[in-house]
Amino acid sequence: MSLSEFEVLSLTENVRQWHSRMRKESYNLAAFSENWLEDFATLNNKRFQEAFNLFSKVRSNISNSCKLLKKFCRKVMKNPTNPNVSKSVTERSMLSAHVVSRDIFGLKSYDENVGILYEEMKGFFHTLVLTLALCHRMIHEEAFIKKDGDRCLEIYRKSREKILSSARMLARTFGIEIKKVSESELIERRKKAKSSKEFAQKNYHRLNKDEYMTVIAYEVVSEGEKNGITEMEALLWGNNVEWVMKVREAISVIENMVPGRKKISGLLMLEFIKWGRVKKEHEHTLYNYFCQTYKGTTKPVGWTQVFNTQKDLNISDEELAAAFQKELDSLNQNAA
Repeated sequence: MSLSEFEVLSLTENVRQWHSRMRKESYNLAAFSENWLEDFATLNNKRFQEAFNLFSKVRSNISNSCKLLKKFCRKVMKNPTNPNVSKSVTERSMLSAHVVSRDIFGLKSYDENVGILYEEMKGFFHTLVLTLALCHRMIHEEAFIKKDGDRCLEIYRKSREKILSSARMLARTFGIEIKKVSESELIERRKKAKSSKEFAQKNYHRLNKDEYMTVIAYEVVSEGEKNGITEMEALLWGNNVEWVMKVREAISVIENMVPGRKKISGLLMLEFIKWGRVKKEHEHTLYNYFCQTYKGTTKPVGWTQVFNTQKDLNISDEELAAAFQKELDSLNQNAA
């Protein structure tokens, strides 16, 4: 045998390490692939292209290690009567053969460690091929979707709804100053697009998540402004004009619920917040919105007291919201 026992053992350990790292990345790619095509923007839009190029390079580097593979080849004499005999070192090597001969000149004729190396390399290439196949399928399907404007628009709208209904992600938009980004190149592209379909098709898997969030926030705010909705209202309730009007009306009459009192209590503020139909992560923002919008003389207690009131109560959010609605109904009846 042309390799020493130490060299075989060392190579076997290297292959095991390569295979371990590859398996881990393959699992990550498989998990990443579950929603990748249905997400308009992802953390890494080129993940599969990058992985495909990397693993193709790995395959090429190892497959072309002819000096190593040649050491495990049986000699093939020239035989003009059998032109089908392969001249490829890769195909003739006992380390890369798909079928191992069991005769005395096959793999069994080598040391046991060579057989272990063969099994390790076989597992390595099996994982490599599966990973490349996954990458190839994802890249092919992505290219197919990019050619379909209707499909891109559908994914764009579904992803938009996910963002608007996700409290944590939408909370990030509160840190976005729409006025500052409204003239950016990204927003200019959105303004110049002839339609949502055109923008979706041109930008599918081209934006990162922060850029996509900015576009959605801009759309919500700009659409809201057309309906007379402020930036904060648009971010809290989208373009639900009817509900925004109800919230404004409730804020305008809330002082009538506490006649003669010096402060709007933490309990009443909590009832209003639960009634306001915002995600829990947005409740502090709703409190700030109330303070900016409210014009009465009876001021509300501070946010800390509102927050502490909730901790001391054993009442569900639904009950608190219902209590505020009851107060509103009572005021409307008295007014009538």
